[in-house]
Amino acid sequence: MSGAPDAEEVVRSAVPIPDLTPIDLALRSSDAAALRTAVKQFRPADLGRDLSRRPLAEARAILDAIDDRRGAAMLRATHPVVAAQLLASTQAPRSCHLLEFIPTDHEVAILGELPPARRAEIERAYTPEEKAQIDRLLAYPESAIGRIMTPKIWRCDRGGTVGDALDVLRDHADDIEVAVNCYICDGKKLVGVAPLRELATADRATPLAQIMTPDPIAVGEDTARGDAADIINTHDFLSLPVVDKQGDLVGAVRVDDLLGAALDAAGTGILNQGAVSGKLAGRAPYFLTPITRTVRSRLTWLVLLFVAET
Repeated sequence: MSGAPDAEEVVRSAVPIPDLTPIDLALRSSDAAALRTAVKQFRPADLGRDLSRRPLAEARAILDAIDDRRGAAMLRATHPVVAAQLLASTQAPRSCHLLEFIPTDHEVAILGELPPARRAEIERAYTPEEKAQIDRLLAYPESAIGRIMTPKIWRCDRGGTVGDALDVLRDHADDIEVAVNCYICDGKKLVGVAPLRELATADRATPLAQIMTPDPIAVGEDTARGDAADIINTHDFLSLPVVDKQGDLVGAVRVDDLLGAALDAAGTGILNQGAVSGKLAGRAPYFLTPITRTVRSRLTWLVLLFVAET
């Protein structure tokens, strides 16, 4: 029996592909008002997935037509190379404002693709603490867990109560990116973890030390992403704390970030199996890849196949 799908079988995609005809028509007419109306009809993630196939001028027009919050969601959904190209051609004040709405790990990925001069221009708007934080994350190897973690986590002191922890979450909701778990510290040292579900249903006067899970599993900043994914998969975690070499809590990584990294790695493997250098070809979307890089991504494999055949 053949493994090929039936000729009449309809091939379906898990991700619905929207009809972006209104966007195309508005771009052809060069009508800014029509384009602003058109972009409001679609989800930012759908617009972001579509940007990789468009010329930079069209992508820039779409970014100009969308508000900052939805524009940030659109940039988050597109390839970091595309987002970096758009921010490189956008005024620095707006670039900074767009990045404010983007989670730290995605922000780091985009900044890492910017030219150094442009990145420095954007980083001038950061506080010294924010710039030091970004520089630290960019210093990690791309395969390390530290590159995709976020330092904006929900943490509380061991001596506090459930009510104190919930107050911290409420007061700093805009600054906390990982809120599924509350990480409980003794000074800077991680000593326990408590899920939001348990804290939300517990009495406010309950001490955190009584409700937390002591000695939680944590990984180092230089841990490979695959190892962190194994831990999360084995224990069904939604997030995983990250500690530095001194054992101080520095951030956490979410399961969705590890999933994205795993999908990227799978894509690289598929390219390698297809006689394409996956790490080289995957650095930018296909439609934005220069012809020289496309040739380089296949040349090594083609030469090896030629030699083997000979």
